[in-house]
Amino acid sequence: MSSLPQLGSGTIPPANTLGLALKEAESMARRRYQNPTPFREGYWWYIRVWQDAFEKGKPVRKLKRIKLGESTIGERKIKKLAADIVRPFNQGLIKVGATANFAEYVKDVYLPTELPLRAKTVQNCYRGIIEKHLKPTFERMNLSEISALSVQRYFSGMPAQAIPFPTMVKIRDAFSSILRARRSSTSI
Repeated sequence: MSSLPQLGSGTIPPANTLGLALKEAESMARRRYQNPTPFREGYWWYIRVWQDAFEKGKPVRKLKRIKLGESTIGERKIKKLAADIVRPFNQGLIKVGATANFAEYVKDVYLPTELPLRAKTVQNCYRGIIEKHLKPTFERMNLSEISALSVQRYFSGMPAQAIPFPTMVKIRDAFSSILRARRSSTSI
């Protein structure tokens, strides 16, 4: 008897599936170069570009229409403006979800995918912390705008008398969990 498993047993994948999986992953990770042609509609110039976003916890590409300027501006100047707007997308400077709003990210990605991995008591605590402390301050900010300095200002501005130290630690832990989840989901 042979100690090697048989090909049909399911323990060894067929030889041709591994290459296909690598090709699929490669094509999904590849950035696409965009060179949209500005078009005039009514009194404005527009372009349409693909932007990466999160929807129901998964990264997706959405077609977005961006207003460039009034129709009285010359075509040459509009093409330069369009190239300036598209450059960060083409160079990969804008990561998946970086333009996502904090509140949208928490609602669409963090709460349904990351929070259920925690204990029930932690889930309940984090939900309360997010609603009461984090959303009022950060809900209008994009994820790319949240920097170490803005977080430090937030925690330094908390009045020690109004918010006890254990609550501040829970706020920090919840916020850290959200930002770590964002980092891990954008690096995939």
